[in-house]
Amino acid sequence: MFSRLAWACGGIQYFGYIALSTLIELRYFVKEDSGDAGDGNDARSTSERSTTTSSSDVDEEVREWKIQPGRAATGTVRTTKSDPWGFPLYQMITGRHPKGGKHDGGKGARVIHPRHRLYASVNLLMSACFAFAVGESVARGWTRMYGGSNVDATFIGSIYDILRGFAVATVWQSVLEYYWHRAMHARWFYERAHKIHHFYVSPCCWCDLCIHPMEAFGYYCILYAPGFFFPLHRASFILYMAVMGVCGVMDHSGVDVSFADGAYDTTFHDAHHRLFFVNYAFPFDIIDRLCGTYVHGRTDPRPSPSR
Repeated sequence: MFSRLAWACGGIQYFGYIALSTLIELRYFVKEDSGDAGDGNDARSTSERSTTTSSSDVDEEVREWKIQPGRAATGTVRTTKSDPWGFPLYQMITGRHPKGGKHDGGKGARVIHPRHRLYASVNLLMSACFAFAVGESVARGWTRMYGGSNVDATFIGSIYDILRGFAVATVWQSVLEYYWHRAMHARWFYERAHKIHHFYVSPCCWCDLCIHPMEAFGYYCILYAPGFFFPLHRASFILYMAVMGVCGVMDHSGVDVSFADGAYDTTFHDAHHRLFFVNYAFPFDIIDRLCGTYVHGRTDPRPSPSR
């Protein structure tokens, strides 16, 4: 009934996200079970909105990779070997929670939005459904994408075509996402939807999909649309989706990563969660620079405002 391409696209989107997030969790967050987890990630951690870990309690290893090393881990992320896997759907099905993570707020509690697991699970499935729909549309010839196994141009010409298409799709996403995100900060939309995503001042692994599903649906319409509006080589769209997918996870991982002399930097979006009214763009900062809403994520010392 449906094409193999559709199933492949949906599966790669779903399981690729899980694989990347799990690798980040294991590489950076999971520590030995002990009274000293190094960055305040254990059950001794208090609410992120009121308390941060003192500099003396943050070990050098954490300082090397964590964007906000003084803040405790938030969300569903696994931080000790006895914690359950941070995958939100797994925690929702099994009823298992990380240390201090069953309830929101209160001394000793992990900061977790009460609907984090539900919304993240719904949004991941939704993104896979969008990928599935795009794959099926390509298979049926309903998009403007072309190419694939038959390349009827020179190798250099094909590379140029792929990069040009990637640039077109990225500009489309960057401009529309910026103004969509600005709209989400209008009071009406913020109070009803976007406030959920800003629950985390210092997001960690698995926090990126803690979004109201209606907001996520609107963004996915932007993200997956370029192939329907522009003639793109299929490889352009694959490259575009790979970059957007990886950057979406990394931007909310709390891990300090920078490429190409700062052309992409995870501190950029982390500063948006910390400062709120800046750095709306994703994943690159050029639109914020042009619109006067850019701040340097590494050098701006301002603390999180109350909101």
